[in-house]
Amino acid sequence: MGGDGDKYEDIREKVIGQVLYLTPDPINVINDFALAKPSIFARIINFRPYRSLDSEFKDFVASEAHFIVDLFKFSNTSNMRLLIKSLRDFSRLYPLLHELIGSDVTKTKTVMATFMALSMAYNRGQEFDKSVLEQERSWDYAVWRANGASGEEPMKKPIDVLRETYAQLTAVRLDGLVISRDLAVAVISKGVFDASFVKSELEKSPYISRLTGDLWRILWSWRRSDASDVELALDGVLQSLLDFKIGNPIVLIHVFCILKDMEDAGVCLKLPKNVDESFSDYILSALERKILPTDVPKHQFRYSLSRMNDTGLGFCGEGSDFYERVITGLDDVLDQAFWIQIKEDPNHFVHELRSNALRLMWSLDDRGGSVETRPIMPIFPSWALRT
Repeated sequence: MGGDGDKYEDIREKVIGQVLYLTPDPINVINDFALAKPSIFARIINFRPYRSLDSEFKDFVASEAHFIVDLFKFSNTSNMRLLIKSLRDFSRLYPLLHELIGSDVTKTKTVMATFMALSMAYNRGQEFDKSVLEQERSWDYAVWRANGASGEEPMKKPIDVLRETYAQLTAVRLDGLVISRDLAVAVISKGVFDASFVKSELEKSPYISRLTGDLWRILWSWRRSDASDVELALDGVLQSLLDFKIGNPIVLIHVFCILKDMEDAGVCLKLPKNVDESFSDYILSALERKILPTDVPKHQFRYSLSRMNDTGLGFCGEGSDFYERVITGLDDVLDQAFWIQIKEDPNHFVHELRSNALRLMWSLDDRGGSVETRPIMPIFPSWALRT
């Protein structure tokens, strides 16, 4: 009121002695953000390189306004600036994320929720420092919780506190599988946004990437893993199979034997056929697409399993009938890939003959039988004798 003493005298009894409460209204803020005029919205996100996605991002924010409100409420803060900052920072990730997963609303919500939860916690300060972005849980505290929380409670790390804060909001995944430590530190803590680096980190994220070959490791212990982690890994592995991204025969043994174990346990895999038929179809298509190794002739795969399995994990269901069918099927298609390569490139045949003549002899023509039944002198295919 400046120096207007008379006006103060007129209204002082209406103010003094009263307590004013300011309650944030996040839904209106979010709507204002999403429905802002193009010029205002462009100024808010003027660092975004993909202008064509402005309307898509605004539509996404508007459609998920109530979800974002819930996210803000769980953050235990009433600072609307934290909400706007986290939402604005996520808008920089959105176009890169859109390139990787398209209009997948579920994945986009999870990435957004995880990123914004980390952003609001870090920028809020108080008990949350830079370590929260590293998402490293206290092992002692995790063990204590797993054992029924009996005995003296170990010290929590900031991420343990934050995980409990968002325990009821399943879209927030503070396990490093969605937003990596390096990405969180760079964008949220340092405020550095390098598009190529961010895209690389998003591509490596097990939750986002459809190409990762390591998700099967989560499935390997699916009976003991968190259900949400198993669902995430299963989606990724099945997508990798649909896209024919798995050509490593050792990984194929692991994947299909694990899927068979899950199928036998009654898990719905959403496969068009049963696991047995799906395996047969996959290896034949993999052979046609030439994604299998071409240096493993007949018998060598079975004999070299222990050497080739460098994953550090045993095979699920080893010794079962299905396991034997998988080994036999792979042995056959790998042998076919070997000979297709030789037929297409005669120099490959000469190389094999010089480098390992005995192995080549054993794999020629008989395509089966024990060591005793193999011919001493191989019978060469007619095409291999042409000059």
